[in-house]
Amino acid sequence: MGYMNLFLANLPNGFWQNLIGYFVDFVGNYGLAIILFSIALKIVLSPLDFMQRKITKNNTEKQAKLKPQLDKLQKKYANNKETLNQKTMELYKKENYNIVGSCLGMLVNLALTLVIFITLFSAMRNISEFKLADQYSELQTAYTTAYDIEYAIENNSENAILKGQEAVLDKYLEVKEGFLWISNVWMPDTQANVIPNYERFLNLSNLNEESRPTEEEYNEVMGILQQEYSGWNGYYILIILAGAVTYFSQKVMQGKLNKTNEVKTQNADGKEELPMPQMNGKFMQILLPALMVIFTISYSAAFALYIVINSLMTLIISIIANKIIDKLEAKKEEKNKLSYSR
Repeated sequence: MGYMNLFLANLPNGFWQNLIGYFVDFVGNYGLAIILFSIALKIVLSPLDFMQRKITKNNTEKQAKLKPQLDKLQKKYANNKETLNQKTMELYKKENYNIVGSCLGMLVNLALTLVIFITLFSAMRNISEFKLADQYSELQTAYTTAYDIEYAIENNSENAILKGQEAVLDKYLEVKEGFLWISNVWMPDTQANVIPNYERFLNLSNLNEESRPTEEEYNEVMGILQQEYSGWNGYYILIILAGAVTYFSQKVMQGKLNKTNEVKTQNADGKEELPMPQMNGKFMQILLPALMVIFTISYSAAFALYIVINSLMTLIISIIANKIIDKLEAKKEEKNKLSYSR
């Protein structure tokens, strides 16, 4: 009977891996650690998010204020694009409106969000791959040790296999990573089996060919776990939460923007009008929740947990930021009214 020893590399020493590792060392559970990590990260980034919301609101108000004059310029210089651009730039300069600067903050915030999301996704995927491979390595060692000892004593392969299986069951209780209803945080929160089959294990652990067990070796070690822990790993709760919370977060953000846009302006003919509805906002309300559902259903429950907490914190911060911005605007208007009355 042949057995394989896995010589796994240490967990990649990346920034996110180390940071998440500190939280794990502190609370002793990956699920809880990811929740605390997600909350802390969102709080640290909240000032940038707040500034972006305030800039977006100010820019929207300026655009509404400039719209009547821009309409007049477009009507007057409709046949002369060069002059129209020149007059438009002159108007922006006169009103102290920098169209490039107004977009810069948004681009920086978007780029930072994407970088964090992509690097975190990569980091947590690496952690998941390492944990699955390391978990199997420990179980395989427990099985081999118990088997060899029993076989050496009784020279009975059947009893040795039973002892090896008992050792695997005991060891699994030590190394498994569950959280609430999720039996294995390194598997999706779906009907996926708690213990992956051989093919899925190879896909999820990403072991190189030299470190891979054969299918026979894998099943010999993990077979007893597949029998004892067969069934769904989760119930799609994180997937539903990820889509729902992201949707409501986008709705709150878009609702605030629409409220800001509900300022009547005059067109070139002097008639009052409301700005055209922003279709891109409605599109994002559908696209982002759909993307979150795809990510959470395709990857580990650990990453899904991060997405849910991050989306929930975004929703909470959006509500708080909107209230703060409204109060600041109210104080500004009150101050302007007092100055005008004097």
